[in-house]
Amino acid sequence: MLKAQQQDLANVDAKCWPGFASKNAGKQWKAWSPGDTVTKDRKAQALFTFCFDALFDNADRRASNPNLLVKGGQLRAIDHELSFAFTSLIIAPAPPWTTGGLEWMIGGDQ
Repeated sequence: MLKAQQQDLANVDAKCWPGFASKNAGKQWKAWSPGDTVTKDRKAQALFTFCFDALFDNADRRASNPNLLVKGGQLRAIDHELSFAFTSLIIAPAPPWTTGGLEWMIGGDQ
């Protein structure tokens, strides 16, 4: 790595607050609200978000805290700080790969 690149990285590290997948999505996005639905355009993104939450044990996304931004037919998942929490080891009745193992994700706000 060039010395100039090392200095640039040092400057970024000194000025940036650490964050996981932090990015400004832009002003066009709005927070998911109760009136929003999973449309045909959003179906693949919603499925990806569900799979992400199941795979990485993100217990924070639920009906009262959807952590989604919406713009037209697009979704952006935000707020991943509880990923890898492995709360399912404590509260889930079954491993996620077995029948019923992901029911905690659809059980509402418990």
